[in-house]
Amino acid sequence: MRTRYLLCLTLVVMLAMSGVAGATTVTRSVYEEKLLTAFTDIDPNHWAFQDVAFGYNAGWFRGYPDRTFRMDGHITGEEYLAVILRFLGLAEHGQLPAGFTASPWAAAVVARAAALGLVSPFDATRKITREHAADILARALNLAALSASEADQILGRFTDSAEISAAYRGRVAALVKLGIFGGFPGGLFKPKDFLTRAQTCSILRRSLAIVRR
Repeated sequence: MRTRYLLCLTLVVMLAMSGVAGATTVTRSVYEEKLLTAFTDIDPNHWAFQDVAFGYNAGWFRGYPDRTFRMDGHITGEEYLAVILRFLGLAEHGQLPAGFTASPWAAAVVARAAALGLVSPFDATRKITREHAADILARALNLAALSASEADQILGRFTDSAEISAAYRGRVAALVKLGIFGGFPGGLFKPKDFLTRAQTCSILRRSLAIVRR
């Protein structure tokens, strides 16, 4: 009888301990808890959850008035440039140059980015493609475009590398070489796809190694 009691007690303790251990596996960082508290649409199981938490707490990203973050939402050119300036610790200022289109709130953002040589005239209110975003980031990190031959060699791993615009290939390749930009299953780069907010958090977090050199 006593043996049976001890066995039962042992099982109870083991179950209790396993519960504690299970609870430990879902312990989140302060950054992650802040993100979950700040927004109503955060999925803690999202592949970029930690990157988004880092980006938000670093001050690179802000949410929307309805308390959503929209992790998989596409990012516009002006939103992307605002994030890039915050990432670099630079203030926005200036008058919107001719040839650019931007929302009133982003005029100074685009102006500063243009002054830094990050962008040529374009419509910043539109969603930004992966290849264009890569070109801007490479310029922000002061990375030179790779030669055509080296770019072809590096980008040759992607089955759709021929779709990467000639104007962007050199700097896209520079980021791929450093592991900042990657691809998708099936060997795709998807240069014309629009960049998401979660993807932006991820590539900027990987870019910190370059900034800290």
